[in-house]
Amino acid sequence: LLARGKAAWRLVHLLQRSFGDGAKTKVSSEQSGWVDLSVQHADRVASVLLLFSQGDRVVKEDMAQPVVLKGLLQIVSAGTEGMPKSLEGAYIKILKGLRHLSGDTNTLTQLQDSGVVPCFVALLSQKGTAKNPSCVSEVQSQVMFALYNLCKISKVRQEQAALAGVVEHLQRFITSNSPLRQLAIPLLCDLAHAGDGARKALWKSDGLTFYLKLVQMKYWHHIALNCIAVWISATQEDEKLRLEEVLQHPHNIDILISCLADADNQAAGNMVPPLIQLLDCKRLNRALGVSRMVLEMMRRLHHPEAVVRKNILQAIQLMYERSEDPRVFITSHDLYAVLEQVVEKDESLLVQEHARLLLRAMLVNTII
Repeated sequence: LLARGKAAWRLVHLLQRSFGDGAKTKVSSEQSGWVDLSVQHADRVASVLLLFSQGDRVVKEDMAQPVVLKGLLQIVSAGTEGMPKSLEGAYIKILKGLRHLSGDTNTLTQLQDSGVVPCFVALLSQKGTAKNPSCVSEVQSQVMFALYNLCKISKVRQEQAALAGVVEHLQRFITSNSPLRQLAIPLLCDLAHAGDGARKALWKSDGLTFYLKLVQMKYWHHIALNCIAVWISATQEDEKLRLEEVLQHPHNIDILISCLADADNQAAGNMVPPLIQLLDCKRLNRALGVSRMVLEMMRRLHHPEAVVRKNILQAIQLMYERSEDPRVFITSHDLYAVLEQVVEKDESLLVQEHARLLLRAMLVNTII
């Protein structure tokens, strides 16, 4: 009944008094012999709105009205700096309410249109103080959960967050080993799949080097490698050359090799497809073709899954075709013997056929 009566915006109006002039004049009011009840009851009002944010469709629709969201964002955008301690609890409850709304697919568009993404990214810039470090920590936690809900299924909102400066905040949570890193890592990885604006923001914040750091993390290596492959595949030629230049650095070549060498069978199978995408880059292909990557690929020809073995053969073929001297590439890795073994002993007919075709092409190349 309260929702049908459009109670949400009236409650927000009360909160605006509490966080606006009411908060500023609290001390002078008490000295004058009267108390502004809007400040005293801010926590109760925020509690009601928090309940509304967890209600049914009708109640959430009332909460998601533009006038309501605009009022709430005006309150939260001011941050906690200089805020009376008596209002901190109400402020956190407002953020919790917005986080609950972000978890409902029916309110995501309204939240996006209200400008909640850049507003929340800005809140991540808040620094803790001696007076309210726990409050700032809770603010960042609520904001990160809300951003995760908002961005996980929307490239538009991912790009909004990137353009608002979220990349550096996500990197900070990850490098500081914050509890929020489990939200920050997937959010950062999603940005490579968003638009050109998001990828430019990544480049500006040295995102490629940061992805290479994630490649070295056990549970994220294949996801981060896929981000790099998607990024380099989606860019224009001039930008692709810049990315290739970074990846060609000897240290980064070693990282790419180690991620495959250290992976278990399941992870290795997930890594080969993005590596194949990277091998489409001519200069990077040649750098990997004269490295230990070829030996690591050949070692994986004993992988238990036929589709992975076939992908390995495809990767070897790409390095062979792009090498500066294909004949040297063949002899230096004894590929004739390796491929003959695959043709004779592999259990998969598809893998045998791929190896046979590659072997035939190599023999023709040698004769010519």
